[in-house]
Amino acid sequence: MKPTIHEMKRDVFDQSVEYTVDAPAKGLYSLDIQATSHSNWERKGNESNLLVVEVMNEDNQACHYHIVTYMGEERYCYKLFLVFIAKGSYKVTISNKEVPVCERTIVTVHEVNLRELKLSPLETLAHQHAPVLYGRNHFSSFDNCYTDTPLALSYFMTELSNDIIEIEYHYVFSHEDEGTPGQLLMAKWGRTLDIEYCYRVKWNRKTSEIVEARYQGPHHEDRAFTGQYVGGSHRPILQTRTTNGNFDHVIDSEYCFSIAPEIFWDHQTEPREWFMRKRPDINLVMIKEAERQLAQNSIPMNQIASPTNYLYAYCFTDKEESNSVIDFVYQLGGKEVSSSHDFYSPVYGFGSYSDSFSNFTIAFEYDEVQPCLSSLCVRLLEGENITINKIEFYMLREDGMLHLVERTEQPIILTKESSMISIGGLSNE
Repeated sequence: MKPTIHEMKRDVFDQSVEYTVDAPAKGLYSLDIQATSHSNWERKGNESNLLVVEVMNEDNQACHYHIVTYMGEERYCYKLFLVFIAKGSYKVTISNKEVPVCERTIVTVHEVNLRELKLSPLETLAHQHAPVLYGRNHFSSFDNCYTDTPLALSYFMTELSNDIIEIEYHYVFSHEDEGTPGQLLMAKWGRTLDIEYCYRVKWNRKTSEIVEARYQGPHHEDRAFTGQYVGGSHRPILQTRTTNGNFDHVIDSEYCFSIAPEIFWDHQTEPREWFMRKRPDINLVMIKEAERQLAQNSIPMNQIASPTNYLYAYCFTDKEESNSVIDFVYQLGGKEVSSSHDFYSPVYGFGSYSDSFSNFTIAFEYDEVQPCLSSLCVRLLEGENITINKIEFYMLREDGMLHLVERTEQPIILTKESSMISIGGLSNE
C-alpha cells in the first residue's frame, strides 16, 4: 500500500507543526520523520532538541512519544514505532520542547511518512512485545537529551518448545556514563556504545499468553516484570534507571521513546556488535559522544581520543565450550602493548571479553594499520584452550562506516602450551 508522505514543503519551527496522515488499513505502522536541527551531538550544551510527537486518531485519542535529534544538521529519518493502528486519518503534532539541559534550536521537518511495516510472523511477534522506554532522569529531568541516548533495539529468539518461544531485547545506547570505563568498553566489547539486556518474555503461541516476563533491574538484577503494559497491547513500559543502563518498571520520567526492534541478532553465529557494520548512523553518534566526553576525561581509564583510532576485531570462536579469554599483543608507537592493557580486577574482570557468547568483538588502539597487523599476535589469557575460527578486522571511518581491512583465513588453536600465536600473515580482503 502506498504510504502517506508529506514532502511538498519544509516546515521550519521552534515551537510546533501539524500534519494529517492516513492509514489505508489496520496494521503495524512506523511514523518516519525526516528532520534536521541546529544542534550538534558533539557540542556541549547544544547536543540536541527534544521533540514531542502527538498522534491523535479520529476519536481524539492520542499517544505521545519523544525524539532526540542526535543527528543535528544531518538530514536523518527518526522513526516512531506506533504498533497496531486502525484504518483512518491521524493528526500528527510535532512540538519542539524547551528543556533546561540543552539550548533549544530551530528544527526543520523535511518529510513525514506513515509507513506500514511488512513483517514475517516472527518479526511481528517481536514487534508486539517490544518495550516502550521512558528516558533517564538521574542527573537531570532529561539526561538522554545530551548523554546515553537510546539509538536502537535489538532482539533474539529461542524456541523453548513447540508452543513456547522466548524473546530477549537489548537496547543500544550511545554510551554509559558510569560502569565500565571507556578504555575497557573498547577492550572488552569493542565499542563505547552501551548494549544492555532490557526485557525477556516467554510467549505461549498456542494460548497467546505471556508465560513469564523479566527485565534487568539496577545492579544487573534479573527481576520479574510486574509493571504496566501499553494499553491493549503486550508492550511493557520500562524506564532507564541507572547511569550504566539498567532499568526499572517504576516510572517517574516525563519523556519516552518507542523504538522498533529493527535489529535481529543471530546470537549463535554473530557477535552482538555485528549490526555496527551496517549502521554508520549509530557509530557516528558513538564517535561524537566519545569525543565530547572521553577525549579529555579526568579518569585515565576513561580517556579515549576517538573510536576512529581503533581497529575492531570481530571474533568467531568455540568459546561457549571453553569459557576462555583472549586478547591481542602488538606494536604501538614502537612498544609492545596488549589490547587488554594487561588489566585484571575483581570489579571488571579481565580487560578483554569474558562473557559466555562464542562470537564477540575486541577493539584496540593503533597508529598505522599495516605495522600494527604485521606485528599482531593473539594470546590465551584464561582457560585450557580455544579455537578461533575466524577474525575480521575493521577500521572505523569518521563518517561512521566500518571498513574491512583484513581477515584470518585459517582456524587458530590456542592452548596453555601454545598460548600466543602470530597472526601477522593475514590476507587482504
